[in-house]
Amino acid sequence: MNDQASTGRKLPIPFGDLRFCVIGASSFLGAVVEALREAGLKVVSIASQSPPDQPDGAVETHLAAKGLHESIGGIVSRLRLPFIHTPDPNDDAAIAAIRQTGANAVLSVSAPIIRANFLTAFDGLVFNIHGSKRYRGRAGLSWLILNDDRLFEDSWVLHWIDAGIDTGAAIVEQRFTWPKTAYPIDIMSAQRASIPALITGFRAAISSNSIVSRPQPHDRPYFPALKTDVDGKIDWHWTASEIERCVRAFGWPYAGAKTILVLPDRERRRDIRIARVRVGTSAGLHPLACGVVLAHSRNGSAEIACRGGSVLVDTIRDGDGEQPAGDVIRVGYRLTG
Repeated sequence: MNDQASTGRKLPIPFGDLRFCVIGASSFLGAVVEALREAGLKVVSIASQSPPDQPDGAVETHLAAKGLHESIGGIVSRLRLPFIHTPDPNDDAAIAAIRQTGANAVLSVSAPIIRANFLTAFDGLVFNIHGSKRYRGRAGLSWLILNDDRLFEDSWVLHWIDAGIDTGAAIVEQRFTWPKTAYPIDIMSAQRASIPALITGFRAAISSNSIVSRPQPHDRPYFPALKTDVDGKIDWHWTASEIERCVRAFGWPYAGAKTILVLPDRERRRDIRIARVRVGTSAGLHPLACGVVLAHSRNGSAEIACRGGSVLVDTIRDGDGEQPAGDVIRVGYRLTG
């Protein structure tokens, strides 16, 4: 937790009488409900902005195969809890429907922005789980990679909800770590593994009927959500390190960082997505060389010039898998954004 002064807040109802509705559309919503139950907390309903029959997309399908996603419909069916579809949780009808399930407290896991009328309806007993201590907003994992975070760790923050975005006072934090060359899916796996400890800490924090919390730092940056097809385009005038981080940030479970493969006639071109790269060894090339294929090997890598050096592209995406870059990217070709 941060070093700012802590404050105590008395629960308006006894700890033992808390009955939670878990609201949101996170892949981890089911895991949070299970952790609450295992910690001895009562969960009486689930609410989501997503309908229970909403089909999974490619990202969710990939995550589900790794045990990191469960659909809303699957969660509701498995846990056998009342479900409320709440496209706007701040709507009076949505609030009434949640209260009718017996819920007197709410825990958000990637729910829409909660407004003052919702907080009032539940006497302020509305909490949120945010996946990054460092960043506000919904794209923290990819931004951690893009911004070259070298601590290779972050923390869940379970906090009160207030009028801001991920700014409420922090009640409990739970650290998680990841490897140096992580993709977003690796960080998600670390997050998932640390959920039970986070919820155990939350139960301990509220069990005395007076919750101690600390303000979150005001200088935490807010980064907007990223879209792979819009933001995940490689600029070969970046440095090798910047390109390597872009490839990982938009890699699994996402579709992969995109570039355009230009054939020698300069007319034919097609989009490809890069899967794995390393920093190369070439240096001292003119900026006009950026994107030029310097070398390739069959069933191996391709070396591409970039600002101040080169990048070794090991593999490109092939659907959900990958294939050797040297089978597609060849000398005489070039890559462009």
